[in-house]
Amino acid sequence: MNPQKPNITFEDFQKLDIRICKILSVEKVEKSDKLYKMEIDTGFDTRVVVSSIAKDFTVNQILNQHLPF
Repeated sequence: MNPQKPNITFEDFQKLDIRICKILSVEKVEKSDKLYKMEIDTGFDTRVVVSSIAKDFTVNQILNQHLPF
């Protein structure tokens, strides 16, 4: 399989700002089968995000998990 984009150099990789955040709270969005409202800690601030992953994951599967941000 051919990559969709060319590889980057190590110097370009060093320029990226990849952080790990922690999911602090998860709740279903009313009147939606697929949306979760999540509060995440980025290490610098706390943000609220909405994601359409409710059909694929339960609240217990993602609560307190870490993910790249």
